[in-house]
Amino acid sequence: MKKCPYCAEEIQDEALLCRFCGKELEPEKVSEISRGLSKDEYPQRVKADTNKMWPIWVLAGIIIVFIAGTLMVVTGVIDVQLPKKSYDFQSLVGTEVRDETAQVVSTEIPPTPTETPTLTPTPGPIVVIDDFSEDTGIWKGCENCTWENGQLQVGPYDEPFQEVFVICDACGMASNYRMAVDMAFSGGMSASPFGLALAVSDDYSLTFTIEGALTQTARLFENDKKLYNETNYSINPGAQSNHLEVIVRDSQLDGKSDITLKINGKTVVVYSGVKVGPAQVGLFIYSETGIAFDNFEFEELQ
Repeated sequence: MKKCPYCAEEIQDEALLCRFCGKELEPEKVSEISRGLSKDEYPQRVKADTNKMWPIWVLAGIIIVFIAGTLMVVTGVIDVQLPKKSYDFQSLVGTEVRDETAQVVSTEIPPTPTETPTLTPTPGPIVVIDDFSEDTGIWKGCENCTWENGQLQVGPYDEPFQEVFVICDACGMASNYRMAVDMAFSGGMSASPFGLALAVSDDYSLTFTIEGALTQTARLFENDKKLYNETNYSINPGAQSNHLEVIVRDSQLDGKSDITLKINGKTVVVYSGVKVGPAQVGLFIYSETGIAFDNFEFEELQ
């Protein structure tokens, strides 16, 4: 039951028309008056209630703005540029950082151990240069040789007419190479040849020699066989120094070797038809002759 706002008689809660005074009832007014409010108090109460709601509406507005702004940043509608600071990492390595307790903390990064690669030596061309200023220990068959005045002195020996081979041990077993030497007669029998040993083995020898005291002759011998024997006036006679040079290369035609012989910078002959090496190389004299050698050069050719 509720009271009629006009006559104060009790009527049904659902009534819209008072059965006592015949007045039509407004639902809002009925509700307020039924709670003990008069007609004049109702507007003031509504206004007072409205005034109390504004903090709630302000707080709700702030929350709505905050949520909307956050969503716009996340979705990229608003691009927020934050200040950036770069750090030089390398400058920090190896430095020390002190904390509030004055304890030193090292930031040095220990090196990562790596496996050391196994180096495989790559064989290259052999090069030998000897100015004979001292005994370098590379010459075999030279027990009675002497090193005098920057030259290698070989012979003469007491037993004459013997072939003497002084082997370049550092030159290895050669087949394609360039070899040169300066040499001069220094004593003994002047008529004997001397020069370079192009290939030497137990039962084989190939020599390039000159004889300058009498005949100025250049010779290429294979064992006791003359392959080349000619007078050559490029040879300096007597005890003057001569420069001998030989270039040996495998021939592309017959599998043998092409041999270029030079005296004092001039080509004497290019000889083909003999297979050279692999064999030992070096110097050659006859035992009755004394020869001073200088500026030996050997270069393996690829």
